[in-house]
This record gives sequence, structure tokens and C-alpha cells, in this order.
Amino acid sequence: MNATMLRERRQITLPASVCQAAGVKLNDHVEWRFEGGEIRGVKRVAAVPKRLTREQCLEALQRSRLQFTGGFDQLKEETR
Repeated sequence: MNATMLRERRQITLPASVCQAAGVKLNDHVEWRFEGGEIRGVKRVAAVPKRLTREQCLEALQRSRLQFTGGFDQLKEETR
């Protein structure tokens, strides 16, 4: 059994073996719920990166069903 202690600010350190088994890594999100007398945590899929590189933006534009006629600089200017 992996026991942990709730700290002053309601923080708990997850045991390494639990993180490894669940595939939880730094900055992953976990959704918590209380059900059937147990606290359960479910790993959530990582969010889209907050800032994309220029190459990632261009690739996303090429895959998009929308048609962009201007260049990257024009699009960047319009979306500011």
C-alpha cells in the first residue's frame, strides 16, 4: 500500500510507483472525484501547447479546411 499525508495546503505527493503506473508526468492534469467512499483521480489528456512555433502554425494552416490567402505575417497581424 502507498500511503501519503495531506499537507497544510491540501497537497498530496503521489508515490512514484502510482505516477508510473498511471503515466502521470510533470504538468499533467488529474481530475479528482469522491465516489463509493474512495477518492479517485483520472489523468486528463494534455492540453494544446500555449504557444506554437511558426512551423507548427504553418502546418496547422495547411491542414485547416479554411482557406487563408494572406501570408503568415498578415495572419499574425490580423489575430493580434
